Amino acid sequence: RQALTFVASAMQVARIGSSGAAPRRSESQGRSMRTELWAGLAAFAGSRLLLGLLVGVGLTMFGLGAVNALLVPFVIGELGLSETWFGALEASQVVSMAASGALVAALATRFKPERVIPVGLAGIGLLIAAVAPTKAVWQLMLILFFVGWLVTPLQASAATLLQTEAPPEMLGRAGAAFNAVTTGASVASMAVAGSLAVAIGTRSVFVVCGLVVLVAAMVSGLLLRRDTPVSAKPVDVAGR
Repeated sequence: RQALTFVASAMQVARIGSSGAAPRRSESQGRSMRTELWAGLAAFAGSRLLLGLLVGVGLTMFGLGAVNALLVPFVIGELGLSETWFGALEASQVVSMAASGALVAALATRFKPERVIPVGLAGIGLLIAAVAPTKAVWQLMLILFFVGWLVTPLQASAATLLQTEAPPEMLGRAGAAFNAVTTGASVASMAVAGSLAVAIGTRSVFVVCGLVVLVAAMVSGLLLRRDTPVSAKPVDVAGR
């Protein structure tokens, strides 16, 4: 009976007509995408809180990208562990991320996102730097466990700040620009991770990445201060 469902599905898919050629993107569509991206970035420029969020998370992802790229060679090359340990290492962080989700609501009632973000980033920066001197797998598991406790509140706070500070008509564009900047920073960090590890050593790279995240925490802490009322103004994409 289950095999018949696959046959029926294959017959339905075979009836779909397609030329096999990918649709071409027109020049006007390319200009439109660039316009939307710049409009989203302009929304961040119009708000000190949003700018602090973008700079803080962007710098953080620039630091964490190299960490993600070098964690596997660090575990295998530096700690001398086999690949079978990666399941336990991943679980040590995922478990704490799931557990910290229960604290997000409690944190939201006591602390504002602009306070959670710098403190959380500082904690992650210190923990990333603490990876460098580790000699045993349990030490690395403990570090990843504590990192997991910080990730979920940080993600929730960043999403809350973006949704509350960005103008409603610019929320989609601001979100797309935010994702583009943070993803680009992570990819750029991964691109230089290997060369940097060869130049200064893998353990030293973790220290540098931790320092980058600590700088992100300090910069975001300065920009996310509510000393004066700040509100993002709608951006006229047409330039009028």
